[in-house]
Order: sequence, then structure tokens, then C-alpha cells
Amino acid sequence: MITKELLRLKIAIGFLKKLDIIKNQGDIATDLGYKRQGTISEIVKGKIPITDKFLTSFCSKYGVDIEYIKTGNGEVFPPGSPYRDQIEYKELLFQQLDIIKKELIETPGLVPELEDQKNSQEVEPDIFWRGVPMYDTDVNAGILSLIRDEKITEPAYYLPIPGFKDCKFGARVSGDSMYPEIRNGDYVICKELQTLDSLIYGDIYLVVTHDGMETVKYVHPHEKEDWINLVPYNKSVPTTPMPKKNIRAVYKVKGVVKGY
Repeated sequence: MITKELLRLKIAIGFLKKLDIIKNQGDIATDLGYKRQGTISEIVKGKIPITDKFLTSFCSKYGVDIEYIKTGNGEVFPPGSPYRDQIEYKELLFQQLDIIKKELIETPGLVPELEDQKNSQEVEPDIFWRGVPMYDTDVNAGILSLIRDEKITEPAYYLPIPGFKDCKFGARVSGDSMYPEIRNGDYVICKELQTLDSLIYGDIYLVVTHDGMETVKYVHPHEKEDWINLVPYNKSVPTTPMPKKNIRAVYKVKGVVKGY
């Protein structure tokens, strides 16, 4: 059976291969003292369950974060690992899904099973999450049309940070209305709100209007119940009152990636 734990083990093995720490599964068998090299292959194929003894030995030998394998929290290598400073490792973070596919292709017959399980309770869909799609596009340049496939645009890259799994996209901010909280060229990571009732006054949002305006501001209450105030951090920029009926979509800014 393919489990999330097994898929994360496959990711870790893929990282070890890409970083030239091992050449193949036979190296793992030798390093961990298995007399029969086929044992590792059977574990990777899901024919033998992953035991705590194997996982402890594997993670200890290669410096892999055991918490990542078990729960998905963190990254393949823990903070402080010398591998995290390598450019190759940082590139691998954006290729985790491709590594899974490669590992499964090397195991005949498992790809169809994986697809069958993709929406089942055995493997939750989030194991296939590549990361937040990050668009090299300014917020005020029609980002909503990009993410809703009204234009054919590929993300510049994917940001694989687990805390942002509920976010829809990231996009570049232009202008200084939120300076220095958010600088010109920074990227905002946005979570879509289903209704305006979910607004938390005092938080930062990307607000998109029906007439095409896109702006990142603090949202504060207005004296009229059916209006809001869009408040900049930069005091030299005036507050913009706006009727709620003019709003097409709202995205909570959950994070900021510095553009420098």
C-alpha cells in the first residue's frame, strides 16, 4: 500500500540520489547492514511496512529529518544540516512531485495505484501539493485573470512551505503604499476568502474590485456597515473607502517574500 509516509520516504531517497549521497537502493541496504538488498526494494514498493527500526536507522545514517518522514512537517533535512545550504537542495525543494513520479515510474505497476488512491482516504491529496504558485506578475496587472485561467500563464515557481498549503497564489507588489511593511517588489502569499464575513479588521488583504482594481491594504471598518476602509501603511497615502458591493474577490495576505 502506498502511504503518505512511504511517499515522503521516496522523496528523501530521491533527494539522496540527486545530491549524490547514494547511487541506488543497493547503497541503502549496504549502509544499513541488510544482507539482502531486495529488502529495501520491497520497502520502497510498499510490500514490506516501514518499521520504526528501519526509519530510525535510515534517518540517522543520512541525516534525514524523521519528523518529516512521519508527519510531513519541516523538510527532508533538518535545520543545521549542511545539505540545506547546497544550491542543488534548494532546487530540489521545487521538484518534490517530479521526484515522486520518477521513483514510482521505477517501480512498475504503482503509478496506476497511486492515481486510484489520489482522492481516497489512504493518500490525502496534499501529498501531491507542489507548493504555492508564485507569479512574476504585479498585483495590479490582472493577477485575478491569471489565476482563474482567463489567460494562459505559468507560475515562475512553486513555494513549498507547508504553512501556506491553503494559499491560492503569490504575486509581486508594486508601489509604496504599504512601505516599509511591504516594499515595492516584495511578493504577497494570498489565501482566498469565500465571503466578506470572514474579514478580520486590521489584517492585510489583496482586494480585487469588479472594475479591475487590485490593491494590497489593511482592511478597517467604515462608519457605514456595508463599506470598508482600505488603509495603507504609508501615512502619505490616503485611506480609500469602498462599498462592499464593489468587491469581486478578497485574499488574506498570509505571508510576504522579500523581493531583494
